[in-house]
Amino acid sequence: MNTLILEDEFPAANRLQRLIARCDPGLRITGVLDSVEAAVERLRLGEQPDLLFADIHLADGLSFDVFRQVPVDCPVIFTTAYDEYTLRAFKLNSVDYLLKPVEEQGLREALDKFRRYHARKISDTATPLSAGPDERLIRQLLEGWGQPRYRQRFLLRRGERLDYLAAQEVAFAYSDQGLTHLVDLRGHRDLLDRTLEELEQELDPSQFFRISRKCIIALPTIKSIHKYFSGRLKLDLEPAPPFEVLVSRDRVEGFQSWLDR
Repeated sequence: MNTLILEDEFPAANRLQRLIARCDPGLRITGVLDSVEAAVERLRLGEQPDLLFADIHLADGLSFDVFRQVPVDCPVIFTTAYDEYTLRAFKLNSVDYLLKPVEEQGLREALDKFRRYHARKISDTATPLSAGPDERLIRQLLEGWGQPRYRQRFLLRRGERLDYLAAQEVAFAYSDQGLTHLVDLRGHRDLLDRTLEELEQELDPSQFFRISRKCIIALPTIKSIHKYFSGRLKLDLEPAPPFEVLVSRDRVEGFQSWLDR
């Protein structure tokens, strides 16, 4: 059986080819293409592989553009860096995926799924299954493409141990003497190797707000809000920070709008 790879990253393409050869030597790779244009031209010549591996982001656009321009009648395994919620849509629509960097176990499972489909198609030609990617799914993914992808977790060094903290477990972050501190909902504090400005760009603004130059807070930590001097607001948070939590005067209006969404 023949397979075609759409991938614009040379190391990723090489890794995928090596893994395919290891997991299924019977699959013959007929080409590695790095652009929508090259893929459309190849498929228009009449070559329909038995299986297509498609990166989502190619050199000149999205691989979904290939499906719009030319019929793709074979099963597709996407390789992508999308988050788990978008990937769940692939599973619901019976389109497989592999997260980058591609791992051997994930590839073996995807190929097992492909072989089961292929066997059913051969044995049941009276009611053929649709192999191509679901158009509704493609529209869903395109709607989400280009939307900001916010940090899901933090890798933390705690002594000699590495640990991770989910973003939804962050209570607040603050800067002190040039250092950025991250505090979780249990009150545990860690140092981060990034500035508060960088952290602000990484966090989901629907859940986090920078109330001052010194502090970013998470919505669930707010217990009460009080009017304060000079048009500012004072917040009671849980867990409580080791400083007075004040919303800067120039951020009060934005803060109130954030709460009122």
